[in-house]
Order: sequence, then C-alpha cells, then structure tokens
Amino acid sequence: MLPAVERLLEQETYGALTVEQMAAEAEISRSTFYNYFEDKGDLLRALVGDVMGASLDASRVWWMLPPEADKEELRVALRHLVEVYRPHALLMRAVSESVSHDARVRDEYLDYMANGVAGIAGYVRSGQRAGVIRADLDPDAVGQWLTWGFERGLMQLSLRPEDQDPERVVTAMTDIVWKALH
Repeated sequence: MLPAVERLLEQETYGALTVEQMAAEAEISRSTFYNYFEDKGDLLRALVGDVMGASLDASRVWWMLPPEADKEELRVALRHLVEVYRPHALLMRAVSESVSHDARVRDEYLDYMANGVAGIAGYVRSGQRAGVIRADLDPDAVGQWLTWGFERGLMQLSLRPEDQDPERVVTAMTDIVWKALH
C-alpha cells in the first residue's frame, strides 16, 4: 500500500483520498482493504509506523556516534537520515495533516517523536559526560528543539524537493547541530 498511497499523494492530500482510490491504485479490492485496515486512519498508522521506524533507525546512526565523533561523521549520519526521510515526505505531510483530527494517529506519531527527543537528549548527555558538548545545555530541551525543528524543516523542505539540493540541507543540519552543541 505504501507505494500506491505515496503515488496518490503526489496529486492529492490524504484527507481527500478515498478508500476506493487507494485500493484501485494498489490493485486490490475494497473488501481486501477492509480485511487488513479498519479505515484510512488505520492504514495511515500502519504506513507511518514503517516510515517512522525507518527514520528512528536512521536517527540512531547519529545518536550512537561516539562522543569524540567529528563534524564529518555527524554529516554522514545526518545525510543518512535525510536519505531515509525524503522519499516519504508526502506521507509524513499526510500524518501532519491527520494529527489534528485523528487521535490514534496523533498518539502514535507523538510516541515516535518522544523517542527522537530521548535519543537526542541521550546523545547530548553522553557528549557532556565526555566533555565535548557544552555543559550549559539542557539535554531534554535541546532534544525537543532539535527533534521538532528537524521534523518541521524536513517536511517544509520536502514540499518542493526539486527546489532543494539534499547536500545543502545536510550541510545546514550539520552546521546547526555542530554549532549549537560544541
């Protein structure tokens, strides 16, 4: 269903899509759709679970860097995150649109984001213990700002991916993190 929904999202918002459109694009019957999914929200949660899981795994590449990692190692880790996120930007925009009216999508999404906050906060704490990240930073607040800033930034920069050079995005992200933390 993921490729089918992402193709449809190139032309339409998730809210405007019908089960019939998604089933037809995926070349399944409407009844088959309902064998697997309760409704569109259930499908969106399933799809975003896969994408957010992959994004969290990509983020862990950054969080698991040793405290003495240099700026280039950070750049490589953040490039990986961007490479995993970009192909699914339309789906992530659909999630962003759905969180205001679907509590189940919102709750699952916020759980994933909380994992991101915790991961970044852990990275900051590890660097502070090693003496390579500024001791005056509040790891939890930094985790929140970087998580939500990257989420919004990646989504906005993916609105027109043809206008964005991925390397410029990665360079900006790297500079923001490096200069804020070191």
